[in-house]
Amino acid sequence: MNQSYQNHDMDPYDNYPRYEPVYKRKRKWLAGLFSMFVPGLGHMYLGLLQRGLMFMFLIAVNISFITLIVNNGDPNVALVTIISLCIPITYFYTIFDVLQYTDRINYFISLGGTTPEAIKQLSGNNNLGFMLIAVGGWFFLLSVNPKWLTFIFESALGSYIGGILLVIAGVVMIFLNQRKK
Repeated sequence: MNQSYQNHDMDPYDNYPRYEPVYKRKRKWLAGLFSMFVPGLGHMYLGLLQRGLMFMFLIAVNISFITLIVNNGDPNVALVTIISLCIPITYFYTIFDVLQYTDRINYFISLGGTTPEAIKQLSGNNNLGFMLIAVGGWFFLLSVNPKWLTFIFESALGSYIGGILLVIAGVVMIFLNQRKK
């Protein structure tokens, strides 16, 4: 009996050359349209799922933060206004970003096709999981409403802590930039 018929684990097409997958060019207008209707949906159309989820998450967190401030007694109008201005900034940045990524992905496709690794390199190193954990912890603290947290925000310590956190974030960014070089 022929040995190729006996061995069922073998692929019968092993002797033929394999073709690289052909990726279709992404339509810029469609990616922009998706991002106009739902921020982050255009990124998902391009295959950048983490980035799309990040933008959806930013919009949702912004809206929930506004409602949290307004529903907790006397709302600070200036704070609500500043946080509300983050929604159109995120919205328009999402549209701009998806149009730029569409050009980049189409450029890689025009070079003879792209691989998922190249698309992952485009999206960068998103620490979406850490961001979800941090914001989840933040909302947990706000829902529990401990006395020490309200003291920090109602006293002058709140602005000091915000400044210290911004300085620490700047130092971390400088350190990460120098480590990349």
